This record gives sequence, structure tokens and C-alpha cells, in this order.
Amino acid sequence: MSQDATAVNIALQNPALALIWEDGVLQVENRLSGQSRAFDFPAFAIKLAAEELAGDDFALTDVQAGADEVTFSYRHEPSGIGVQVRYWLEGDKPWFRKQLTLTAPDGTPTLDRVWVDLQSDPPGPVRRVGYGLRGGPDAEQQSGLDTYADQPGCGFPVYAGDWFFGIEHAAAFTVPGERLEIYHHPI
Repeated sequence: MSQDATAVNIALQNPALALIWEDGVLQVENRLSGQSRAFDFPAFAIKLAAEELAGDDFALTDVQAGADEVTFSYRHEPSGIGVQVRYWLEGDKPWFRKQLTLTAPDGTPTLDRVWVDLQSDPPGPVRRVGYGLRGGPDAEQQSGLDTYADQPGCGFPVYAGDWFFGIEHAAAFTVPGERLEIYHHPI
């Protein structure tokens, strides 16, 4: 089933969060802070053989929604690569999760990079946390891979406004800059 992303209207809600997809936009309400924010969607990308393919290069082929999760399926026809983007809530917890599942035809080279999330206009200020950083909610803003250590740590999240972005992968990077990039290098 081919679908136009602007025709999708879905909501996931719990006492702490509301995720609403409407007219091709993901609106997230933090019910604890009262803040609401539009996030880029589908906000993923891959790098294959030095070519970056953004989520907008993929066609939406299916949407499956349940009470506490939704999965958007995409396909990039020229490469045959499929991507499932799953969002879900965990009970009444004040967070949501996003997971990418990729499929590719036999013989497809290993991807150079997978951006699990990209935000062109993240909430500010963006503050990195983790090894070699003076981080946390009240730290100064940093960008790029700059840290106070000789080597930047991997797998650390960032605070962006009153949001907390990260990836559960020990060799991942969460890099603020002109856009907020959350990525890893598949092996």
C-alpha cells in the first residue's frame, strides 16, 4: 500500500507524552513540562557507497499503528533498501523510543553510516553530556565533536532544550551542529 505521508493521522499518548503525526509533521507534547515541539519526520538517513540517502528519498509503503506503537515502512526503489521506522511508548514513562530496521537485497554493501535521527532545528540550547564533558542540563552549549577530553566519547546523549536525545549503541555519536545528528557506523 503506497501512502502519502501528509495523509497519515496517528496519535500515541500516555500521561507524560503525546506524539501526533498529522499532515506529514510529528508534533510531540511533553505533558510534564507543558512544552510542545514539531520534530523532523521521518528524520533518518543512510550512507551507502558514499551516497547519502535521506528519509525523503524513500517512498512510504505502509503504516501499522497500535495502542502504544506505530511503524512506518519505507522503500528506496533504486537500491531496493527498505526501512521500518518504529516509534513506541513504554507505559506511563516520560520518553519515547525510535528504532530503525533496515533490509537490503543480497549483495548490497554494508552501509557506511546510519542516522537514526536528524533534527534540522533542534530545541536549544544543545548541551552534550558524558566522558570528557562538563555536561548536564546547566552546561554551556557545545557543537561538533568538541569536548574537554583528547578523544570524544561515544554513545553519549545530549540535552536539547528540555528534551534528552541519545542512542542506545555504545559506538554511536550524538553530534550537535547545524543539525542534531544521532548516528552510528554499522559493522
